[in-house]
Amino acid sequence: MIVFDCPECGAENEASDRKAGKRVYCTRCDERIAVPNRRPKKRDDEPRRAPPVQDYLSTPEIIIYGVLFALAPGLNVIISSTLYFVWDNELPSKAYQINQLAWIILGIQVLPLCLCCCLGAGLTPMDGRRRR
Repeated sequence: MIVFDCPECGAENEASDRKAGKRVYCTRCDERIAVPNRRPKKRDDEPRRAPPVQDYLSTPEIIIYGVLFALAPGLNVIISSTLYFVWDNELPSKAYQINQLAWIILGIQVLPLCLCCCLGAGLTPMDGRRRR
């Protein structure tokens, strides 16, 4: 099939390859128009486009960053903040996910410490005397 535009009204028309170089009627304005002699370029002739950038963390990335953040609590904040600001403009979903992952891991690390402190404070006497 040959796809072409009508020079009179701009409507898109199509004709079989056998009608190349012949005249046909436009589907919109009924004017007789010439069918081009050649087909438009195929997709293979077009330059290759770069594949779209993945804007989310893949499962292996989540595992790698999760383990890294869990093993290095101090670096958790530095690494996640750096990645967030690097990715924020071009990969906003990925930046949001890395920030979420870092906060979740930090929460998991800090929660037991907070519970121990609260339990320890709750078990000590309030009158200021120590138990012996």
